Formats: sequence, C-alpha cells, structure tokens
Amino acid sequence: MQQDSQNRLMHPIYFISKTMSDVEKDFLEVQKWMLALIHACQKFRSFLLPHHFVIITSMSLLPYVLQHVSISARIAKWDFTIAGV
Repeated sequence: MQQDSQNRLMHPIYFISKTMSDVEKDFLEVQKWMLALIHACQKFRSFLLPHHFVIITSMSLLPYVLQHVSISARIAKWDFTIAGV
C-alpha cells in the first residue's frame, strides 16, 4: 500500500506477506499476481472500501488477462472478488 506525498512521489506505508501453499507455488505467474492482489485487497479492505483506488502494477500482462474473454475460471473468480472490494 502506498501513499502520495507532498512532492508527488509514492511511498510505502504498509507491507504484507503471504506464504504460498504447495498448490499455489505451481500457479502460473499471472495467477500468482492475482493471488497477491486478492490477498492485499482482503487485507486492506477496510481502507479501500470508502475510497476510489487504482491498482498499479509492473505486470503488463495483467490488464490483458482481466479483459480477455477466455480467462481461466480461477482468474475470473478472483477478478470478481477484486471488483467487489
């Protein structure tokens, strides 16, 4: 989670981590990114709900995957979960 400072630079204000299960370790890279987003949205839910927020990521494939029609059921479920936060 980051916050804009007075000089318009983003500074981290909170860090979280999650240990992946053996099954999660076998996920595709994009699925691991989605898993991280789900975890973060669930963890920061009380901070995010009252505000408009933007997810900024270095994963350039992520927006394509979320907009693509034939995404996997797991990613579709996670996308729905993020949208509901």
